[in-house]
Amino acid sequence: MAWGMASVPAPQAQVLLVAGDFQGYLTPCGCVKPMTGGIARLGTAVRSMSPKTGALRVTSGNLSAGSTRQDELKAEALVEALSKMDFQAIHAGQSDSRLSSEIRQGLERLSKGRLFGPAAQRAESNQGVVSVRAQSEKPSSKASVAIFDGGLSECKSWVQRVGWSGIAVYRSSGKPPEQPEKVAKAWLITPGDKGKYLLRIGLQGGKPTSYGVAPLGPQYADDAGSRAVLRRYLTRVTQEQLLERLPRDASEAYAGSKACMSCHSEDYNIWSKTRHAAALETLEKEKHDRDPDCVGCHVVGLEHEGGFTSRAATADLKGVGCESCHGPSKAHVEKPQIKTPRRPFEACLSCHDTNHSPGFRVETYWPKIKHGVDKSVENPSMEKRQP
Repeated sequence: MAWGMASVPAPQAQVLLVAGDFQGYLTPCGCVKPMTGGIARLGTAVRSMSPKTGALRVTSGNLSAGSTRQDELKAEALVEALSKMDFQAIHAGQSDSRLSSEIRQGLERLSKGRLFGPAAQRAESNQGVVSVRAQSEKPSSKASVAIFDGGLSECKSWVQRVGWSGIAVYRSSGKPPEQPEKVAKAWLITPGDKGKYLLRIGLQGGKPTSYGVAPLGPQYADDAGSRAVLRRYLTRVTQEQLLERLPRDASEAYAGSKACMSCHSEDYNIWSKTRHAAALETLEKEKHDRDPDCVGCHVVGLEHEGGFTSRAATADLKGVGCESCHGPSKAHVEKPQIKTPRRPFEACLSCHDTNHSPGFRVETYWPKIKHGVDKSVENPSMEKRQP
């Protein structure tokens, strides 16, 4: 069965633009530059790639990644921005089904009828773009673009089973392939994940004729309208005090980096000149310093009682400080004979993961922050321990 359709006359368009699968990523995120993605860059890329003769703009995959209040705010910001970019078909995937019925109804109103897919309230049968799953039969309408809520192998099986002859957009992670997958008369394409790429497909009579992948890097200036949406989103995150409402676990007490300085002055001086020490400032420049998605990797102990709460209240816990790597150390400060064990280098991966620090290797980055006299970390290697 078909899960829902968007009323878009695809055969009239000469270009198909496909973005997605956002999973709540509104901005580029990571420690390795140049970072890719973000709806502000997407707005500029869409405008530059849309011919005057007409473009069909479609998103695939999911808007959000969960059901928290922040996920709701992200979904609303995304739908608002995508509507301003004139995306005619905005796909609400399976993960968006976790959002409440009230929020999804609000998203439909915000999209002005452009929302479709398994998480959309309305299932409108019309030609243009259709949302399907593995068990779906071939749509009876004249849809020429299918948004497949699944991976490549499932999409191939569906295309072969129903004899689909149009474009099928599947879900994947990482960078999209350089060329489309072709099965009989169908083109199978993916925009990757987290909104990092935009696909541009040339069309003639609704059939694909050309294919291009555009990484949303810094070559695209920020779109003013999308930046305004982001500012409103971040204002709502701050006003609703989402950072203050984060659940916190009990832990040993924190002392703050300055408490380490009197005994470990050389190490403290090295640390104070690293980018770790200024990690919170990088968020403040982008107005993300009250964003729960970001702050945890830029301060000390956000997840714990007694950890960072704000620059004003816990100034000594701002940045990636001594206790980010060495653990809560107030007991050690008060009684030096109580040793705080150094965390293994795997602890780096809690923030320097494959999503936010692709290609991260501790042997490359350790020299940038190297300090201490522990000979066991002179030549660290995590090559065998990388996920």
